[in-house]
Amino acid sequence: MKTVDTETSPHSLLLPKAQIMTDYITVKNLSRRTKIKIKFKELLSSLHLKGFPLPQKIKNKVKVFQQIQNSEKIFKGKKIVKCPETHLSWLHPMPSDQDLKSYYQGLFWDNKAVSYEIIGKNLDENCRATHQIKMITNTVPDLKHRIKKTLEFGAGHGEISYLMARLPNIQVNLLEPDKKFCNAHKEKGVVHSIFSNLNEVTSGYDLITASHSLEHVTNIHNVLSKFHDILNDEGLLFIEVPNCNESYFLNYKTDIPHTYFFNSQSISKLAKQHYFKVLSIHEIYQGKVLEKDEKLDPLKCADGGELRVLLEKIFVPNPIC
Repeated sequence: MKTVDTETSPHSLLLPKAQIMTDYITVKNLSRRTKIKIKFKELLSSLHLKGFPLPQKIKNKVKVFQQIQNSEKIFKGKKIVKCPETHLSWLHPMPSDQDLKSYYQGLFWDNKAVSYEIIGKNLDENCRATHQIKMITNTVPDLKHRIKKTLEFGAGHGEISYLMARLPNIQVNLLEPDKKFCNAHKEKGVVHSIFSNLNEVTSGYDLITASHSLEHVTNIHNVLSKFHDILNDEGLLFIEVPNCNESYFLNYKTDIPHTYFFNSQSISKLAKQHYFKVLSIHEIYQGKVLEKDEKLDPLKCADGGELRVLLEKIFVPNPIC
């Protein structure tokens, strides 16, 4: 029996705050079609779980979908695993925060043809951010009256924020670790505050947007808990991530540098766990919103498309002493 030590990455599993998943996990190797039983050690090192009593062990099964196909050191030899109970998939073992930060500050943007000059430009009716904001306003008709302060997480070019800044009496703020992006945003003079780390952000936000950024974090639970903490009551959280459905895992071979892999089921479970109400979930493929019962043909699709999600913060009851 092989054992995988997850004490260094306890965030990997989708866990309630008072629940620890410690039992057997089944791994399926796609190349050999063999099953290996592995055992997770108790995840006592998780900051998420400190101070909570240890409950009865529960059983779970996790499948390995595929090896990461990349030669870069930070991702080489890693696997994508999925929990069928929560439908959440993640990179295993998870890179450290420092390794991932170094990767983004170096290789990631260096390998992309990034133009900092287009920040705040080309925001026409066909850009992604325009459709994202339309989804939010269609779901929440009184948005202009509810939103006074926004935060764009993992902003990059900050397109959502620059569009939101066109609305009256709205203060837009960004979180972006890339220094070149931060300097370019400062020169524009549109953004109120620019943060490089989520720990720097304090409360008071009415809307947080995270467009294609949550699939790059190392601890989704910490991030969502922080979002809940800094949102005002009934604050909104907009998320767009790759839709990691059957088409995604069958056809999409460029998972780098993704660390989490979401679908509508895992997003819904994450929302419930972290005290958010799902207002709307749209599955998008090639810019088109799929109908409720419309399914993609995995043999004809290049990837799984995107998930566009709007959540609302809900009341958290005080624990009974």
